[in-house]
Amino acid sequence: VAGTSSGFASFSLIEGIAASWWVSPLAPGSSGTLTITTATATRIAGTFSFTAVARAQGLTPATRTVTNGTFDVFQ
Repeated sequence: VAGTSSGFASFSLIEGIAASWWVSPLAPGSSGTLTITTATATRIAGTFSFTAVARAQGLTPATRTVTNGTFDVFQ
């Protein structure tokens, strides 16, 4: 079942004690996809991709693109 929903995705990078954070926009269809490939009573699996924008001015790169993400969660 295909659909559109609002939400967000984030990417964090921690180097030593410094953390940087990129977040996708909170607008339906604006920045990524989530595809569920398996859904049972005890498991959900799928793929995702998104582009996120830096939360702090001057952070480089200004955007991060996540591709070929996967998830597989069991109860």
